[in-house]
Amino acid sequence: MSNTGHKNISRYSGKRAGQGLQVRVQWRKEMRYQRFPDSDYASRAGTLQAALEWRDQVEEELGKPRTERRILSGPGVFRGKDIHGNEYWVAQCSPALGESLRKCFSIKKYGEQKAHLFAIAERCEMEEIYYGGTFIGFDV
Repeated sequence: MSNTGHKNISRYSGKRAGQGLQVRVQWRKEMRYQRFPDSDYASRAGTLQAALEWRDQVEEELGKPRTERRILSGPGVFRGKDIHGNEYWVAQCSPALGESLRKCFSIKKYGEQKAHLFAIAERCEMEEIYYGGTFIGFDV
């Protein structure tokens, strides 16, 4: 996976929401969220520049260190293990600050690939419901 320098920036596209970029910055229990519609800028490059500037400013305000570490499965999807050693893939979403929704898919029950794909599909549904569109950026 390439390192683009665009961490925390996702492209969204939806019938109601239109197209553009979404930026989410979370640090120490505080989350900031901003959308940058393509229609507000002369080009996609202009949209990206505005999103990058906003992200960098907010990270500085929050005192968040700058890193480009990325999650291989995409935002909101990760692998987990419970206290009994059962492994699963998790779809997670934060509809509001301090609120977290999760749905787990057992690797034992579905197998590694199916559980992973179910978690990605669930995350996409969560995005549609809570964020108004599905964001591109999953590596399947």
